Amino acid sequence: MSENTKNQFGATSWDIDTNNGFKPRENTKDLYLRLEQGSNVVRVLTKPHEYLCHQWKVNPADPGFGSRVNSSKFHGSDVLEEKYGSKPKRRWMLYVIDRKTASVKLLDISKSVFDGIRELVRDTEDWGDPSQYDIDIKVDKQGGATGYYKVVPKSKKPMSPADLELKQGIDTDLLLLKCKPPTVDQMNARVAALIAKSPNGLPKTNDLKNVDSKVVETQNHSSNDESNDDFDFPAVSA
Repeated sequence: MSENTKNQFGATSWDIDTNNGFKPRENTKDLYLRLEQGSNVVRVLTKPHEYLCHQWKVNPADPGFGSRVNSSKFHGSDVLEEKYGSKPKRRWMLYVIDRKTASVKLLDISKSVFDGIRELVRDTEDWGDPSQYDIDIKVDKQGGATGYYKVVPKSKKPMSPADLELKQGIDTDLLLLKCKPPTVDQMNARVAALIAKSPNGLPKTNDLKNVDSKVVETQNHSSNDESNDDFDFPAVSA
């Protein structure tokens, strides 16, 4: 596999093998769809856009779930992987219509949700293109790593005029920006800032490996169902 094929990011397709930047803070209250316990019905509006990120705690003794750190591996280096043993996870972001609020949201998904939608896309006889029907992403917080999410298709139905109007308002530039990998310097600065803010600092041992925290659904993403398998960056489809 060539370096150009391995080092891709952003818009991809649903039919890929999932087993293989540091940005200013912003008000995400209305930007992202937070998947809640139970039913979350959406209509997919865009292709999934891939990126890599960590959920990292400077010190296991620090409170909370840790901090989200986008990976600079696309640029050839990732300080958290190389120095602290934290492996980045593949994630995907896309625009959807949230049926609960009848509004456009960014949906940040991990491997299990991606795989569930991909299975529908591959079932071209019954389902196919996920923009042609609603999808219910069911959340069971007691379901464990394999049962936390379940992707259920609804009946095929064209988008309404109101849906099409909402689709016209999506910001594809913002979606691309959200998935753009930070430079190595930007990621290094992000990690240094987190270390400086940590109440306990780095672990006082020679073993600085800090595995990703086990995280359930929080704010705009989760990492409870992520695989530890090796990955390549897939080629991006037009």
